[in-house]
Amino acid sequence: YVVFINEGNICVSVSKDKGVSFSAPVIAIDVKGRAQGGMQRGPRIGVDAQKNLTVTAPVVFDDAEYEKKYPTADLYLVTSTDGGQTWCEPVRVNEVPKKAPESLHWMGVAPTGEAHVAWLDLRSRQGQGQDVYYAKVTDGKVGENIKIASTVCECCAPGLTVSRDGNPFVAFREGGQ
Repeated sequence: YVVFINEGNICVSVSKDKGVSFSAPVIAIDVKGRAQGGMQRGPRIGVDAQKNLTVTAPVVFDDAEYEKKYPTADLYLVTSTDGGQTWCEPVRVNEVPKKAPESLHWMGVAPTGEAHVAWLDLRSRQGQGQDVYYAKVTDGKVGENIKIASTVCECCAPGLTVSRDGNPFVAFREGGQ
């Protein structure tokens, strides 16, 4: 499974022959050709034990944002239960819009299908710096956003993995304000 930005949209290609070949790209998140990437700012993909797919990506749906030199993205999540052929409507992960402008995030999926997402967010900041926030997504519904760390490097994406029994582990670089 590969997720990438193709012609300005978040797309997925699937291999059924262990990576020898891949399907044509399927749009997972249609951003009207305006998706942008950058260092550590691309989409993420995870697969559960039933081969359901989850994708997260920093994207902008607000047309007015595109009038700015640097549009502020939010983190969105989509799922597919048919191997990546079709996708649900995108749901925003960060509860407070336009407060995850760096879009530095990581996502992992438990074997049972829950997605775990960690990202840098500045909602609780008056000045410089960002905090690491976390949310669990179950059946396409985003759980409460929880601040888990404050003294973090504001230019380094957090890392995240999920154990076989579904427990998330988040790593981040210490630093910042």
